[in-house]
Amino acid sequence: MKKFTANLLLILLSILIGFSVHSSVYAADDAKVEIWSYSLNERIEHRSIEVGKSNPNFGIMFTPSDIVANKIKWSIDDTSIATVTGNNDTATVNAVKEGMTTLRLNVSTESNGKLSHSSVISVYTAIDNVYGKVNGKACTFYRGATKNSWIRSEKVKQGQELTIIGSCGSFYYVELPDDYTFDDGRDTRKAYVEKSKVYVPVIDVKAWRNSNDVKVGETTTVTSVVYPQIATVNKATYTTDNSSISTCDGNGNVQGKGEGYTRISATAENKKAICGLSVYSQCSDVSGSLKEEADFLIGADSGENIRKAKVPKNQKVTVIGSCGNYFRIKMPTDFNFDDGDNSRIAYVLKSKVYVPVTEIKINKSELNLGEKDVDQLKAQVIPAQATNKTIVWSVAKRGVVEVDQNGKIKVVGTGNTTVIAKSPEGPSAACKITVFKSLDTAKMGDFTLRLVKTTAGCNTLEYSRCKGATQCEVYSGVKRPDGTFKWTFLEGEYGQLCEGGEEVDLGSTRYYKVVAKKKYVRDAFDFVVLDEKTSNIVKVTNGTLTLSGKQKNKKSNTLSWNKLKREDTKKQGYVIYRKTNNDKKYKKLKEVTKNSYTDKSIKKKKKASYTKKELRLMASIINCEAGAEPYQGKLAVGVVVMNRIKSRSFPNTLKKVIYQKYQFSPVRNGSLNKRLRQYDAGKIHSKQWKDCISAAKKTLEGQKTIVVKGKVKNMKSYHFFSVRLSGARMKLGGHRFK
Repeated sequence: MKKFTANLLLILLSILIGFSVHSSVYAADDAKVEIWSYSLNERIEHRSIEVGKSNPNFGIMFTPSDIVANKIKWSIDDTSIATVTGNNDTATVNAVKEGMTTLRLNVSTESNGKLSHSSVISVYTAIDNVYGKVNGKACTFYRGATKNSWIRSEKVKQGQELTIIGSCGSFYYVELPDDYTFDDGRDTRKAYVEKSKVYVPVIDVKAWRNSNDVKVGETTTVTSVVYPQIATVNKATYTTDNSSISTCDGNGNVQGKGEGYTRISATAENKKAICGLSVYSQCSDVSGSLKEEADFLIGADSGENIRKAKVPKNQKVTVIGSCGNYFRIKMPTDFNFDDGDNSRIAYVLKSKVYVPVTEIKINKSELNLGEKDVDQLKAQVIPAQATNKTIVWSVAKRGVVEVDQNGKIKVVGTGNTTVIAKSPEGPSAACKITVFKSLDTAKMGDFTLRLVKTTAGCNTLEYSRCKGATQCEVYSGVKRPDGTFKWTFLEGEYGQLCEGGEEVDLGSTRYYKVVAKKKYVRDAFDFVVLDEKTSNIVKVTNGTLTLSGKQKNKKSNTLSWNKLKREDTKKQGYVIYRKTNNDKKYKKLKEVTKNSYTDKSIKKKKKASYTKKELRLMASIINCEAGAEPYQGKLAVGVVVMNRIKSRSFPNTLKKVIYQKYQFSPVRNGSLNKRLRQYDAGKIHSKQWKDCISAAKKTLEGQKTIVVKGKVKNMKSYHFFSVRLSGARMKLGGHRFK
């Protein structure tokens, strides 16, 4: 009995212990942990933190409250955006850079196992209360800077005012006005909205230049900043108030065009900033001084007093440039401006500066005149910046010539004298004048030039005496590409003349003329031409040489020509000469009796001096610039491009010349790329394209001449063309060239 009782008690005790243990591990079904804000006394679903700042108010709230934690771990999904410190009941989140991430809490408990919770963190860059408006009819507000953090979506009226207080990626952190009511009744005024849904007006524009002046032909830069920098229109446009003084592109690059003071405007919406700019022409250093006390300015405009200094009378200055009514001057090293600036450069009104005359120059040093002659002398004041440019004309000996105050000479007698051009400041220049008495006013008679005969190596000419002439000169001529002649003196006696030589070219055309002169000899070393007359031009053609047009093989050509008619018919025959591009003179090949010859030593044709890519680029730029111009206009554009390659002032390749910054507008506006695509697609069969390709080939091969109004013009010295071009030397079609 005692043993049974003991066993029963043991069983009851085991059941009781088992029940007790089971009760201790029981967990409530609704047990949870949440991230809590100790400062706001609320559960944290989302928190916004400014970049560079921390929030230490993250804590833990258990449900039920008596849950005991064994281990607490805080973590951040993206530590490049934010970091977290603390592994106990509290944690601090540190904001690193703009973006969205997640704060996570993981807890191990004694009674409820593992619990977890998370909260969204938005890190924003603070903005100092910038005014903005909703620029769309529909707009959604978000708790965080992501569309997944939706708070409420509603129809927001266009133009709704708001204050931008931060930036987070593609979202603005904004604060709504006090009278705005969210559709869910929330009292908070802060939310996130997509930047594309917000319009930020421009409140101001600031602009500055990297220099106060620029030389004609050179470039400076104007830089601007739009405020606020998050404005919807955040880039200014640039304009100049006088395009004859300067031009300005969309990036604020300003090029000086002509002397003067201009203003560059940087405009964004209805806000504008203005920079004054002086454009000057540089000159060689010229000494000067002040005529009176004067203001020295940093720009050529008295209204822009960036630097203004009263400088005393008689102060020495050096004139280094001109800008409209102002001189650009350099002060001596011992001069100190009243603002302490060490710069030596300033501007001063020209009327305040005295520049002395150092020299006078006359365009002619000596004149020989007849009794009834009139001539014009021109005088130049040196330096050009001289204050007093007055010229006083006078004659040393009266009764020979008279001179007016414009330098015009009138003969009133015969003899010798001197005309003087003098500055009131002292410097002068003189021109010696000799007036001869007319001995014979009778006109010279007519005379003739004719071809007597043509033999091998000799053209025999005969010319008659010209009545009244005292000298006769015979010339042989070569016709230039432009139609004019280059004349070479042969001899100066009457009678017959044989002109020729061993290198008489078959098929060549020769020209001859006689010039008769009537002269008055003053002494043994000097004379004056009173009258002259030129004979008719005689043209002598020796023969014709033509290429057959057929090749017997790849390395030979057959030539044929007309039989020549000569006086010495007993010795008929022909000498074959050849000149290549590498030969300076014709080389003798062979003597033949027939009027044909086959040259078997012709070398293979040289490759083109340009590549296919160069032909493509040249034809395309010609089409852009002169597609609508006549063929000669297309040639002219190609010649200018090739001249730039040879010039030290420009790049040395075709590609670099065409793509040089600010030179060819088709590069900037995209029309060149369009033409290149047409060329590559083979759409080049129109007459316009064929002419452009032809002009490109000729100019790439070195052609420098064009035909203008029936005359051949050499353009080897031309480097510029435009619709409007100052100092242009030639107008062709719609372009001007220089």
